[in-house]
Amino acid sequence: MTDAKKLIMPILFFLISGCFIGCCIEEDLSDCPRPFQLYIRALDIDERDITESGDVQRVVLFVFDESGKLVERIERSGEEIAARTPVYIRYFGPKKLTFVAWANPNDRMWSQTNDVKSIADISFQLASEGGMAETAPDLLSGSLETEVEYGDVEETEGKTLDIRRRTAQVHVLIRGYERWLAGKTTAPDPATTGPVIGETPDTYKLVSDLMGKLVKYKLPGNVDSNGNFETPIVGIYPTAENKLLNLDLMVNGNKERTFSKGSDGKEFLPEVGRLLNIIIDLRANISVEVVVTPWNEVYQFVEY
Repeated sequence: MTDAKKLIMPILFFLISGCFIGCCIEEDLSDCPRPFQLYIRALDIDERDITESGDVQRVVLFVFDESGKLVERIERSGEEIAARTPVYIRYFGPKKLTFVAWANPNDRMWSQTNDVKSIADISFQLASEGGMAETAPDLLSGSLETEVEYGDVEETEGKTLDIRRRTAQVHVLIRGYERWLAGKTTAPDPATTGPVIGETPDTYKLVSDLMGKLVKYKLPGNVDSNGNFETPIVGIYPTAENKLLNLDLMVNGNKERTFSKGSDGKEFLPEVGRLLNIIIDLRANISVEVVVTPWNEVYQFVEY
């Protein structure tokens, strides 16, 4: 859509709405929808209100009629969400409205939301190449259905649309990694060497439907002065049907070791809205520790 069209459409909508409102004031009110304020509230995995935390950076809000056809696409900034600024809602015609909100899509995903014409078009797919996906952004989503009240011009009670996290986090620490890698017969190629974790579906549809092809994630990271490899916090989609993650140690494209559970038997299972910490010790007797912590809170490993 050109900039001119983007400017003209809201003006036309305003003028048409003004005509309808004028009719509502002077004639039969039976065809007049009652306006209301829509609030977007963010909740964490424990149902705590995080609307004002700054975790929500931007939101795209879709409004659909009873047939699933797009009525309007609305953008809201993180500042507006944190300030709990409501969205004014008034549409002539629909008897029922469905609101679907997605927060924090990356730039590529955000651009693709402009192509949504019906509720079935909502899709957030991770970009991937060779089966390796990009890091998942901190996505939150939610929906709300409501009947449209007619017969008055007075504003009715406000409504709240709750959005919740849809991604999980992973943090990996591999102790003795540099020495383990030095023991390989061929020099490692950084492009095809390092930890890889997976597999998860690569697509969210609608509000929370997880589907698509299975992908893995090549974990970025650095080796510290002690020869330990540590990743940053990495966002991933959850696994399908609570399947376990496998963490593969790759060397020059070859799978050298695979881990899927801790030494105590605790499995690598990502939890939506939480951080999965995996600590692997490759020195002497190999050991693996698995700890799940709250969002963005890295487990502080202590060696005795």
